[in-house]
Amino acid sequence: LNFGMFKEDLQICSAIAKIQKTYGYPKCFSAYAGKNKPERVIKAVELLGGSWAMGSAMQSTDPDVLEAIKRKNILISNVIVLF
Repeated sequence: LNFGMFKEDLQICSAIAKIQKTYGYPKCFSAYAGKNKPERVIKAVELLGGSWAMGSAMQSTDPDVLEAIKRKNILISNVIVLF
């Protein structure tokens, strides 16, 4: 969860990309993307050359739940930029 949010994630992507180039495997990498560092997530996607099957999750679609847990969802316009 939240992959791509940390600098270390880019190092992991570089290592995976090197292995992919050398061995042709793995063909696909799957992880849920972090939402608060879009520039880093986009860089991670670039490093993996299209092999990342990204996903993202919402806290809740119920405004009362979001208020109770003191969280909010990312704006849909920002999600579109990521994907």
